[in-house]
Amino acid sequence: MISDRSGRGLRVLTAANLIFVVGLWLIETFVAERHWLTTLITYMPQHWAVLPLLVLLPWALVRRSRRMIGWNLLAVCIFLFGLMGFSVPLRAPTGKSGQAVRIMTWNIHHASGGTENIMAVVEREHPDIVCFQEASDGRWQSTVLPELRKAFKGWHYSGFREVATFSRFPIIEERVHRLMPETGRVVLDTVVDAEGSPVMVWNIHLNVAVGGRSLRSGGLRGVPAYLRHTAAVRRDQMLDLDTILVAAPLVIVGDFNTPPRGCYYRRFASRHRDVFRHAGLGFGYTYPARRPLMRIDYVSADDDIRVRRCFVPKTTASDHRPVVADLVIPRKER
Repeated sequence: MISDRSGRGLRVLTAANLIFVVGLWLIETFVAERHWLTTLITYMPQHWAVLPLLVLLPWALVRRSRRMIGWNLLAVCIFLFGLMGFSVPLRAPTGKSGQAVRIMTWNIHHASGGTENIMAVVEREHPDIVCFQEASDGRWQSTVLPELRKAFKGWHYSGFREVATFSRFPIIEERVHRLMPETGRVVLDTVVDAEGSPVMVWNIHLNVAVGGRSLRSGGLRGVPAYLRHTAAVRRDQMLDLDTILVAAPLVIVGDFNTPPRGCYYRRFASRHRDVFRHAGLGFGYTYPARRPLMRIDYVSADDDIRVRRCFVPKTTASDHRPVVADLVIPRKER
């Protein structure tokens, strides 16, 4: 009798948990930022959703129930790939030959960990193009940039406010596009001539919120309004990106403050290929640096750019970890 009740309980709880995990994935993919509560669920770390599986899968293994093991393993796959964003580079790199370029994007948090520690990571990873966000001391004021420019001696430089791009290759064009003027955020648009293979690089940093809003300022009652506000800000900034006319090949990098789920990410990734999802292995979490729980920093590239590899180096020189991508820029046709 006890065995029958135990088996029935396992089946019921397994079915309920599978429905829960699938439902959670559907909500985070297709509802997400459309409601403040689903925005909160989508943007928070997803680790908590594994808790029922830590009981159900061992339970199924002890009972040697192949069917329950199978259903729970299915829930594990949905959890890992759908909720946690685990990536496996299943496709071999394809595309035209061209110039190999290693690009790094990194929110350096005003170099609070020290310029020398930032440069140690750059020297270790040996990128050709480096895009920094929060490369300033505060509200656009910076003693950090002079230190960085001195450290990047011999490199080409373009910067505006708190975003800065350094390149071993010549920067032949530079422009600034404003994203919602009231936010103060911009697209730093540079065209880099990589040994005869020009590539447009956008360096961006999307807002969490604007207008002095904070998750702490309004208490619990202010949470719904704050979440609606922060979602609307990033929505409008991403829409602004689509209004800028560009020519391929294009690489977009930066701190998006957006996880790899939700409506906004799905819309952006449908237009601009997420390089880590294409060629990265693992979760690719970048924040917080000491114990990463989320992926909010990205490299994206046009389809005509070949992607060899994408990874997240381990470092605590900032509150974010950098993202590094090995790309092949197609030769310019003459």
